Amino acid sequence: MSDTSTSPADLSAAKRALLSRRLTQGRTAAPRSAVPRRPEGAVPPLSFAQERLWFMEQFAPGTAAYNIPVARRLRGPLDHAALERALTDVVARHETLRSRYPATDDGRPVLEIAEPAPVSLPVVAADGEEHAARLVDETAALPFDLVAGPLLRTLLLRLAPDEHILLLVVHHSVGDGWSSEILVSELLRCYAARADGDADPLPPLPVSYGDFAQWQRDRLGGDGLDGAVAYWKAELAGVEPLVLPTARPRPARQTFDGAGYGFRVDRDLLDRLAGIGRSRGATVHMVMLAAFQELLARFSGQRDFAVGSPVAGRPEPELEPLVGMFVNVLPLRARLDGDPSFAELVGRTRETCLEAYAHQDLPFAQLVTELNVPRDVSRSPVFQAVLAVQNYATGRQAAAGALEAVTYGLRAAGTRFDVELFLMEWPDGLRGAFNYNTDLFDEADIARLAGHLGRLLRAAADRPDVPLSRLDGLSDAERVFETEDFNGTDTEPTGATLVSLIAEQIARTPSATAVTAEDGTLTYAGLDAAADRIAARLTAAGTGPGDVVAVGAERSRELVAALLAVMRTGACYTPLDTEYPADRLAFMLEDSGARVLLAGDGVTVPEGCRATVLPLGKADLAGAAAGPRGSAPTTPGPVPDDPAYLIYTSGSTGRPKGVPNTHRAIVNRLLWMQRSYPIGPDDRVLQKTPAGFDVSVWELFWPLMTGARLVLARPGGQKDAAYLQEVVRAESVTVAHFVPSMLPPFLAEEGVERCTALRRVVCSGEALPPDTARTFRGLLPDCALANLYGPTEAAVDVSSWECEGLPDTVPIGRPIDNVRLYVLDGALRPVPPGAPGEIHIGGTGVALGYHRRPGLTAARFVPDPYGPPGARLYRTGDLGRRRPDGALEHLGRMDQQVKLRGVRIEPGEIEEALRALPDVAEAAVVVREDTPGDRRLAAYVVPAGEGDDGDLDPQAVRAELRRRLPEWMVPVSFTALPALPLTPNGKLDRRALPVPRLRRDAGAAVAPATPAELVLAGVWAEVLGLESVGAEEDFFDLGGHSLLATQVVALARKPLVEAGARPVGVMDLFTCRTVRDLAALAELSEEERGPRRLLHRLTVPVPAASRRGTLVCVPYGGGSAVVYQPVADLLPDGWELWSVAIPGHDVGVTEEHLPFGVLAAKLAEEIAERVEGPFVVYGHCGVGTALAVATARLLEASGRE
Repeated sequence: MSDTSTSPADLSAAKRALLSRRLTQGRTAAPRSAVPRRPEGAVPPLSFAQERLWFMEQFAPGTAAYNIPVARRLRGPLDHAALERALTDVVARHETLRSRYPATDDGRPVLEIAEPAPVSLPVVAADGEEHAARLVDETAALPFDLVAGPLLRTLLLRLAPDEHILLLVVHHSVGDGWSSEILVSELLRCYAARADGDADPLPPLPVSYGDFAQWQRDRLGGDGLDGAVAYWKAELAGVEPLVLPTARPRPARQTFDGAGYGFRVDRDLLDRLAGIGRSRGATVHMVMLAAFQELLARFSGQRDFAVGSPVAGRPEPELEPLVGMFVNVLPLRARLDGDPSFAELVGRTRETCLEAYAHQDLPFAQLVTELNVPRDVSRSPVFQAVLAVQNYATGRQAAAGALEAVTYGLRAAGTRFDVELFLMEWPDGLRGAFNYNTDLFDEADIARLAGHLGRLLRAAADRPDVPLSRLDGLSDAERVFETEDFNGTDTEPTGATLVSLIAEQIARTPSATAVTAEDGTLTYAGLDAAADRIAARLTAAGTGPGDVVAVGAERSRELVAALLAVMRTGACYTPLDTEYPADRLAFMLEDSGARVLLAGDGVTVPEGCRATVLPLGKADLAGAAAGPRGSAPTTPGPVPDDPAYLIYTSGSTGRPKGVPNTHRAIVNRLLWMQRSYPIGPDDRVLQKTPAGFDVSVWELFWPLMTGARLVLARPGGQKDAAYLQEVVRAESVTVAHFVPSMLPPFLAEEGVERCTALRRVVCSGEALPPDTARTFRGLLPDCALANLYGPTEAAVDVSSWECEGLPDTVPIGRPIDNVRLYVLDGALRPVPPGAPGEIHIGGTGVALGYHRRPGLTAARFVPDPYGPPGARLYRTGDLGRRRPDGALEHLGRMDQQVKLRGVRIEPGEIEEALRALPDVAEAAVVVREDTPGDRRLAAYVVPAGEGDDGDLDPQAVRAELRRRLPEWMVPVSFTALPALPLTPNGKLDRRALPVPRLRRDAGAAVAPATPAELVLAGVWAEVLGLESVGAEEDFFDLGGHSLLATQVVALARKPLVEAGARPVGVMDLFTCRTVRDLAALAELSEEERGPRRLLHRLTVPVPAASRRGTLVCVPYGGGSAVVYQPVADLLPDGWELWSVAIPGHDVGVTEEHLPFGVLAAKLAEEIAERVEGPFVVYGHCGVGTALAVATARLLEASGRE
């Protein structure tokens, strides 16, 4: 057996210090208190954790996510009076249970501790277990009022004379999990004594929580923790948020509603896992953390993220008996690089944990501040998942005299993170639950996580030394779901080629019109004759099967005939776009090995061309109408496995790469299209995609094999939306293709509704935004819209989705006939359902490879482990996920994710938000680095309407985006363009986007002048971290928000008075957003200002005809009206929100409190005067609810609706 022990000499300095401290704590020594008592009567500060939780309450008031409930079932005779006295004893013992947090004049919280007083224990009779469980859940979910207190809630439910349920709920700011056990233990001990008539049996506490808070502040001041700060900055540099697949889009602001899902590990499995841990010197927690991080990696597709892990946070023994918020949460970064075995991963995790434990003294609240984490209000900072493992001893409870107390299970009502896994060790193993955010996940999503974790743990226990990639966590059903359920696409094989299918159609309808262009038409017979003449010339030039013929010509009738002619000789064509630079054309000719170049009129032959050049022009169509044929080719035609075309795509190295696709592949694609979207002689298909792009293949040959008419757009016409609408109407086009970025301009053209012949539009080439699909459905309701996906390496398209109704998302759909689609990880394993992975394509559509690139072909075209022998997969490099209905969602390129200041950003999400704005027609977002080291998000927008491009107001756009996106997703610059630059095939050309035109608000150049303006400009600059602020710059455009507004008015109060002005309130700042406007208000006398309004509208005014509803919201006791601003920001269009500013509650303004009845009457009077139409009155917590009810009754009595 190998020696797995580690000597102290092998440990890092940090670990040796930790070991020394642990050993020292274990020795018998004279007791001493490291935490000094504070002077008698001194008001303690808030601890760092309390301060952060107070701020979280301001951010999301009224959440139950920070409630900590604990419950016990009490069996036996119960003395209610004794239990109430015991509760009074415990509350008197712990000052935290008598605390509350009012705010001072400067907008900061302070601690107020009430004197000990009798505590009541309400008793409610429960009508059975179900009723009791509902009452427990409801009480545990009630929010606390941090200003008014108390922060302990109690309830005793009577099920029977000798059976009760005791519920204790504390706010997290005054307790933690450890504290809950202390609270219950001490309460039962005191109850046993009081029931026997004895005094309080508990010894005095050595220190109080306030002593700890003061000691923590003193100890963490100065440079005492520089080492810990430096460690965490290095440890977490560049760590990315965890992004798990969710059932619903993530709300713009973090929510806290939660639920639980049970999970357990049986004793046998736990013992085996613990054995793996012991072999690596690791605890059960470290083993479970390794497995949990691997689980999250598999479901997120990420290998770099952090998981939170709570530690007791009680470094000194005198802190252990206290009830208070001590727990600290350590961000433990995953170490999943490479492909380690599970045992190796446990070892890595142990190292990570020990280093973190050695630096655990830095509170998480301070850690967030020191790291300067980019603000993302949609998720928790640093980590989004938490794992906690406790020893079973904390779950046991002794009896209290004749009263037996056993644990009562609780259901989660809130969560502070996306997902949390809490486990407790019991004699029979680990028991616990996944707590999850119900706005993100359904129970089925978490059930999959739990099932996968259980299978992963068993596989790791069975084979701890094999690479993790070989440990399968999928169930049989999940594996079948990904590889088989939606890949049953086999249809009857065909031996046809493009040549044979078109020949059959020519024979059926020789006199029908096949091709229409601006300069004339071709019948099917005429096309046949022209193609034969060109094919004869090619054959004479030595062209035959296996050859490549380059075709360089603008879109025309002769181009159609030439492409068909090349295929008739058995060769494949490679199109040369006449707009390409000469160097690129020369490379493509050389690389393709083309024997012949068919050069259209006006096409310049590249210098050094070694191919035989044959002219192509109108002469090749001479006599085509009469139908005389040329000499038929003497070479045999193509067979299904011969290449039909060779199309070049851009390469990551800057050199284009050619992709040959076979007749079998493209025929399969076209036959599927005909089965799915049948067309015939009455149809007219618009051909507008340049021949150098693979969409042109189906545009050209699908109509010709079905008897439809091919309508050729003029060269360059694909870029002109007005022309396209004109040709669609004039030629009665029934089917057309649009790249999604070209569809909005087409739909924006006046009269698009008159394109009544159009019955099918196909989109492909890039993501189809949902808002574009919705606009299309609204303007052309009788026209079908399909979203197709596929790379050039797989015969144009491999999946499809029919866009119906008004979609919120547009997936790429399911595979077409004879094609298989998989979402796999880097080891070609199916990813868990819903998890992101790389899209892989198998089946008939897969191309032959890359022309003359064997190395690249071998890397991207790999053996298909799920297909028949000899089958291949194409690795697309596209990121996707499979939805529960089997449809695939395209998540972008794996190599195009943007990382800005440590945060991953999907530009498509910002673009969609921009396109949703009424003043924006199209948008693109990129990251630019025009100044070295200064990477910024830059937005390019095409304004809606016909106004001057410069009329776009960046401040207005920025304000709208801030309503929809986290701050770090709002671009720094907004550049208006008449149109987005497009590549020749109509896709967005990101490289052609200009350097952003930055437009500084004119207010920045206006210096503050009056004393009040100088005061406010200085305060704004201090709070916002700016060197200076102009008199007419908007506070919120400079990065201000609600919490900073509170600081501004608090800091400005005294200097404004000294400057001869009057204080302003938070709501004043929301109304007067520039220094000049706010200073002008401050300089008014009380008489000039008039009485302060109670109501403040936090939304833009909505005309009565468009108004869908109005909310009048009353804040909680002590709360400012501004607490409802986040709600106002997220309301849908058509809603108004008025918030009530209760006198005396607005920070920075001194006002007299009004008697309750007077306040309700004044509020009712002002609502009647200012609020139009029906409305809803809402009140938060005790004070808010009481005022809302009283006001509503007064209004109801007056006849208001």
